[in-house]
Amino acid sequence: MSMNIKILILIGILILTGIGIWFSVQTEKPTQPEIPIEPEKGEKPEIILISVYDNYQVNPELKTAWGFATIIKTPNELILFDTGGNSEILLFNMEKLGINPASIKKIVISHIHGDHVGGLEGFLERNGNVTVFIPSSFPESIKNMIVQKGAKFVEISAPRKISDLFTQPESFMGLQKNNP
Repeated sequence: MSMNIKILILIGILILTGIGIWFSVQTEKPTQPEIPIEPEKGEKPEIILISVYDNYQVNPELKTAWGFATIIKTPNELILFDTGGNSEILLFNMEKLGINPASIKKIVISHIHGDHVGGLEGFLERNGNVTVFIPSSFPESIKNMIVQKGAKFVEISAPRKISDLFTQPESFMGLQKNNP
């Protein structure tokens, strides 16, 4: 066999092997382990992220739309990080997950894009008893809307501590248990 034919056979084998590896990687379905909402007794305090708004189907009972919002559950409190693009979807998903909007006292908004801040006004109509942490670059119209809905805002332009993780209360009532 000539050297050119050997090289062509080797290239063919490498291509077929590469396609097989690519195909097996592409067909594997990622699985997401279920995360318990309440930590087991005796476990150390932890932070749990609960997706409440996403454009990917993370839970078949939840509505999806372009945007992002997640609940950050600490032993002390629930913090809403971003509000997605639509408050109706955000509030629907929170209700499906047993999360009472009144249990949230802090909201953190990452940036001004509508798919991250679009649900804020509607959320504040349901619960204006919150502090909203926003970048200092936000326009006055957003700041005025927050105040008009009865909430407070804090402008962020540098790292800032907004929560204490280790002052754990006796009981945590932010989430309603779905199980009897």
